[in-house]
Amino acid sequence: NFGLYYHSYEGWYAGLSSTHLPALELELLNFQSARHYYAMGGFRQSEAFGIQELDLDYNAIIRSDMVKFSADINARAIYKLAQGRSVWGGLNYRTSDAIAIMAGLEFDNIAIGYSYDLTVNGLSTVSRGSHEIFLRYCHFLPPVPKTISKNPVRL
Repeated sequence: NFGLYYHSYEGWYAGLSSTHLPALELELLNFQSARHYYAMGGFRQSEAFGIQELDLDYNAIIRSDMVKFSADINARAIYKLAQGRSVWGGLNYRTSDAIAIMAGLEFDNIAIGYSYDLTVNGLSTVSRGSHEIFLRYCHFLPPVPKTISKNPVRL
């Protein structure tokens, strides 16, 4: 796998990645891994509508294995609470597949979220959608200590 990501100070971001770069084919196990490509980009608008606590995040992702193609378009409103906490809600559209509504809350190093996907393709006659719940924990690494040489080399 390989990927690149760039995040600007103005609020926009973009990334490219690929999975299964060798695209292995294991004939003995009757297994073949296809290479997948992803492109994503977005923009986070701080202090939306002049409200200091409100951020809006818009993004899109495109996926392809060079046979099939799909894309997601997302919009999320983030309301910042005191002490680094926030609540958010948003909408997602996945091409020819689903529309989703999502909500979540973040505090300290933990995020909890919920999403309901409503199927809009041919499966909608047999599927009433799907529920997703997530829990994320981020452990921040301590800063690398500075080392000071006691015997600097002089030229």
